[in-house]
Amino acid sequence: MENGMNIALEEKARVDSLIRKCFPDVDDFEQSVSYTLAVQPNRKSFWSRIVRVFLHWNNEKLSSRYPKSIFVKIPHVSENVGNSDKSGVDNSAADAETLLILTKFEILWYERFGADTIPYFPMPKFYAAETVTESGTGIIAMEDLSERVKAMDLIPGGKANGCSGWIPLPLHVEKGSVLG
Repeated sequence: MENGMNIALEEKARVDSLIRKCFPDVDDFEQSVSYTLAVQPNRKSFWSRIVRVFLHWNNEKLSSRYPKSIFVKIPHVSENVGNSDKSGVDNSAADAETLLILTKFEILWYERFGADTIPYFPMPKFYAAETVTESGTGIIAMEDLSERVKAMDLIPGGKANGCSGWIPLPLHVEKGSVLG
């Protein structure tokens, strides 16, 4: 079910709950759609794991109306955070607090601007977000732009996604996938 990478059972349950919120107008969700999860490889991420959700709609009408896939961004302190700190001090509490703040800001961004169109800026449609209650919560579901968005290297390891500034986006694009 997961493309060779693991997702915890508790996270699977939270993702399942969020997917249902993405399509509130679908009657009898259980009978209308099935899905598979593909955890995306993401060696460069600091604050999240990305899961691509492939939706299998059970009739042509639903299939033509709804997306074939969405991206789910799970807040997560990756090994890259610890590897970037050479002090040798355990900063796990501060890292968890940083993740909490970043997640809250990102959800606020999508709630405010997620339905907007910004010229020349491919921004995914925002479907839903889990309520942020503690570090690691606040899963975000958004449009899968992996077939439309590309990036270029500015410097080794750096990606340009068509914007500059502070905007907290999951558009760190690698090999055609929206990663964050």
